[in-house]
Amino acid sequence: MPKKNEYSPGVSTPSEAPVQQTVGSTGHAIDVVVQGRSSDGRRLRDSADAVKVVDTHYAKQQARDLGDVLSGVEGVVVRRTGGLGSFTRISLNGLYDNQIRFFFDGIPLDIAGSPFGISSVPVNLVGRIEIYRGVLPVRFGADALGGGVNLVPTRLDDSNAYISYQRGSFGTHRATASARYHHRPSGFFVSGTGLFDISRNDYGIDVMVADKTGRKRDAHVRRFHDEYRSYGGSVVLGVADKPWAKRLSLQLFGLNFDKQIQHDVLMARPIGEAKYGASSLGATLRWEHDFSRRVSTEVVASFGRQTIRFLDTSKWTYDWFGNRVAERSVGGELDSQPHDATIWQNSMFGRALVEWRARPDHTLRIASTARMTSRTGTEKATRGQDGIDLLAGVRDIGTLVSGLEYELNAFDMRPPDAREGRPHRPADDDRLQNIFTLKHYFYDANAKDVKTGFGLESLDTSGWRFGVGDGLRFRLNKKVALKASYELATRIPNIEEFFGDSLYIQPNLSLKPEFSHNGNAGVLVETRRTRAGNFTLEADGFLREVTDLIVPFADANGVQYANVGGARIVGVETAVKWISPGNWLIVDGNATWQDARNRSGEFGGERIPNRPWLFANWSARFQWRKVLTSDDGVAPYYAGRFVHEFFRTWENIGDPDFKAVIPTQISHTLGITYWNNTPSRTSVTLEVDNVTDARLYDFFGVQKPGRAFSVKVTGEL
Repeated sequence: MPKKNEYSPGVSTPSEAPVQQTVGSTGHAIDVVVQGRSSDGRRLRDSADAVKVVDTHYAKQQARDLGDVLSGVEGVVVRRTGGLGSFTRISLNGLYDNQIRFFFDGIPLDIAGSPFGISSVPVNLVGRIEIYRGVLPVRFGADALGGGVNLVPTRLDDSNAYISYQRGSFGTHRATASARYHHRPSGFFVSGTGLFDISRNDYGIDVMVADKTGRKRDAHVRRFHDEYRSYGGSVVLGVADKPWAKRLSLQLFGLNFDKQIQHDVLMARPIGEAKYGASSLGATLRWEHDFSRRVSTEVVASFGRQTIRFLDTSKWTYDWFGNRVAERSVGGELDSQPHDATIWQNSMFGRALVEWRARPDHTLRIASTARMTSRTGTEKATRGQDGIDLLAGVRDIGTLVSGLEYELNAFDMRPPDAREGRPHRPADDDRLQNIFTLKHYFYDANAKDVKTGFGLESLDTSGWRFGVGDGLRFRLNKKVALKASYELATRIPNIEEFFGDSLYIQPNLSLKPEFSHNGNAGVLVETRRTRAGNFTLEADGFLREVTDLIVPFADANGVQYANVGGARIVGVETAVKWISPGNWLIVDGNATWQDARNRSGEFGGERIPNRPWLFANWSARFQWRKVLTSDDGVAPYYAGRFVHEFFRTWENIGDPDFKAVIPTQISHTLGITYWNNTPSRTSVTLEVDNVTDARLYDFFGVQKPGRAFSVKVTGEL
């Protein structure tokens, strides 16, 4: 495996390694567009949950992925090292990576059919995105320090099919397909999805190369070893609307990806042969049933098996033109040590949720979620002392997260004459909604034949913790709502943090779970159907007070995760949106300022480095209808993004004039979509990303793609 980099608290660097992948780039999201106050998306947004709901309707037509959509949301940062399939970090209100949990239809993403992160989920298969800011409802049953992201799949009506194909610069091809058949008399349904992505990622970059005299000079070259390829699919079988089940379904899935590695962490040294990949197989069984109008339940059971591969055995060194330069005596391009590693990970997940609506205004939910993960592996190229396979040890961790949630709705806002003969809809009609949450976290971890400083040992650890939270929404009137929420959130260390990897990461059984006091407060103003159009304004402030923060430290023996004092993150974010009368123009924008400060050690009080702290997005979309037929239209659109410069290392170290800086960046995207809804829904989009061909960086020294052209075709039958 690639050698780990030196770390200091809060400082992170990208590495091309066989880890879970997420993918994104600059882009902009469109807020939820729904019809009527009964829609699930609007009901959730108007609830007391600390959630942002994003609709993917326009993104499905455009040449963008889920990373693009997420990066356009206030408070969210998506950073990546390159093009399609590259290493990516996602931040939500200043917290990163494992501190945020990702779900697909309420199930952890890594065992829900997309174990390699958001990059393996096509945007065309997602109907909306729910972004929970620091406070996660009990129905997810997860340990999350900074909230979570739930991808809600597109619901296909009755029997139909959907396809999309995208062709873009740098040898990029992306295709998705989905279909569903529903036999209403019997309740039987079957659906299937498939995806295929490939990209050479051979975009131009600016590097330093040696001339014949050995002097370094500037050169513009194309990446030559950065291909990404993924494919997969899933099938769902089930029945619906039975006396014994509102819905019973079984999903079977399989996915695979392969990724070449082009360079080291700082894009200073080219790599010509190293690569990694992964595959996954699994199944999910889901049962939903309403025992009565007041009592309902959902039971989910999932199993997934992942195989992660990493190969780095070449003895050759390469130059930036793809030529072999010299042969070494020992293989291994990344750390001068050969690797031929395979890791197998089995995951089991089970959740039971019961909801009791005691009265229309009072709802009680109880959930319990168990998860077991087991990991082992083999390293064929490099052995330890006495020929020991350092990856052969077995590492297990089990967690049990249980929770209770009480929802209160009060003060019906409807006039007395409107209440007669009409059902009460608490989420729509009440002035006040309060959701109180109580959680319990338990974990038990053990390992056999793990390498430590004393040889191979068996290790174990366990612990528990309570959590509490509350969310409040109060409507001043139909146009203005106030929100506030709080949670004492917890994240349990993962297998690698507890037990290491027997290669570079050392075990640490004294690790404690991270916990954070998460607070949010905001206001939502919305006016609709006025002479001036529809106007929406959101403004929020947030606090994340993190204690026992888990960070990696490097020494002569490798890397070890440890708890440090913590960090304090405060921030403000705002979003505004205007839809003209007639819906012919949509303009929106958002901005985020956040201040993350270290609270311990030598750099106490200093801003945590290598993190964007000021960024903004803006977009506009025009719509002309009835261009060629009575049911078609043309929509040109534009999106922009700004990220203020930030330091790679601590601000008080060294001369500011000579410090490593990720520079201020502004990027632009232009596109145009033509759609026609007769006889079937189709669309064609032309898009140009990074219009000005600017040098863009999310990580120090690692250049992202330049100007890129794409065409995308979608169709629904």
